[in-house]
Amino acid sequence: METYDALLASITPESGETRTILDPATGEAVGEAPVHSVQDLEQAIAAASAAQPAWAALGHDARSAALLKAADAVERSAEELARLLSREQGKPLNGPNARFEVGACAAWLRAAAGTPLEAETVVDDGETRAELHYRPIGVVGAIGPWNWPMMITIWQIAPALRMGNAVVVKPSEYTPLSVLALAK
Repeated sequence: METYDALLASITPESGETRTILDPATGEAVGEAPVHSVQDLEQAIAAASAAQPAWAALGHDARSAALLKAADAVERSAEELARLLSREQGKPLNGPNARFEVGACAAWLRAAAGTPLEAETVVDDGETRAELHYRPIGVVGAIGPWNWPMMITIWQIAPALRMGNAVVVKPSEYTPLSVLALAK
């Protein structure tokens, strides 16, 4: 399991423009968040677009396995993620707060992984037969909030990834570190 300091260091950019994220309770620096440009966004969209066909081609079983692996990774770093979220946002660790939010992220990844996507017959009356098939749409944009940054981000990205889409995430400018750490 990564230590809190190692987790924070792993998401701190090595170069480029950054801004300091402050602990709202103490005013102390929590870490440095990257500042991105429109060009950075365009590059992220292009990279996601290039990666999406291969991700979709993996099929449902492989994508489910990847989400389960991601849930395991979140659980391995749960305490560090909760501590980072608490410092960055001011949310208490216990109760329906930071530890709860991190646990909910792992649970939602597992739920999305278990979502069946088999074709469904919607009409079969002897004359007409119609089936509903689930297919990816491409690149999905996920915009995270500040209040439940990790959980609401997972609510967006887990089903999109399960379906075979690629995702570009824009975390809240108030809570970027916890979402960057979650994505890592």
